[in-house]
Amino acid sequence: MGGVRTALFGCLLAAVVLAGCDRSTATEIKPPRIPSDLHSHVKLGTTTPADVERLFGVPDQREADGALVYESERRRPSGAVERETTTFRFQGGVLSKVCQSRS
Repeated sequence: MGGVRTALFGCLLAAVVLAGCDRSTATEIKPPRIPSDLHSHVKLGTTTPADVERLFGVPDQREADGALVYESERRRPSGAVERETTTFRFQGGVLSKVCQSRS
């Protein structure tokens, strides 16, 4: 009987540990993915969507027109969270415009 209790306790402990590893909170801040020197990494008229994904990873959104949207959050020194959105727009298969906004 002691072996069964030990096994059950071990399973319970493993379940608690696994549940703790998979948690995420709404207050977590996503690390910035787009560098501040963005324009040294991409070039209008040359950079393709595949180039952007290779540089910055999978986008948070793909718009119907093929634009790639990346979102990140930064904590300012004041403690406030600043949300940044970077949209890469393409025309003829190459980068035509980069839009950045903060809120």
